[in-house]
Amino acid sequence: LGLGWLEAQILGRNSVLARKPLDWIDRFSEQLFNLELKELPATYDMRRHGFFISESPIHGKLKWGYESMHPHNQLKVSTILVGDTTLVDPNQPASPDSFFRRHQFEPRWFRYCPILYVNGNYCALEEWIKPRDFQNHSHRITVFDFQTGDDVTNKLVCSPNSFSEFKKMNLVIKD
Repeated sequence: LGLGWLEAQILGRNSVLARKPLDWIDRFSEQLFNLELKELPATYDMRRHGFFISESPIHGKLKWGYESMHPHNQLKVSTILVGDTTLVDPNQPASPDSFFRRHQFEPRWFRYCPILYVNGNYCALEEWIKPRDFQNHSHRITVFDFQTGDDVTNKLVCSPNSFSEFKKMNLVIKD
């Protein structure tokens, strides 16, 4: 975007000297302004941000995994380790051209968030399903028993739809 601003300045000066209208340069400048990441410092680099988060603890037996990716510029998803095992989706085989070829199945992806939502012995994370597929991706709240590392989302009588709902609910496990 820095080069875009330089280009806008050069074009603006040339338009003023040539006495041409500046409307399109105003629209271009507004578009550049809207594309900026305003909440991040100027030295932010996605490739280095969170570089040492792998194996950092989340809660109990849960840790951030070794792989992460940015489906778009404001979302970082990462794998999760339970003990030393990466959580994978056994229903989705890893594609042969995938970067993550060390897994037989596609890893499960969770939004990297330093804020943890805890309710009793359970914690909730935002899971992204098919994050690389821009047309068909989805996300859901996944609940873990942090003492055992088990995913208990499908065993809950009522699954949460949001983090605020998760914090308020009385979690009951089906037998």
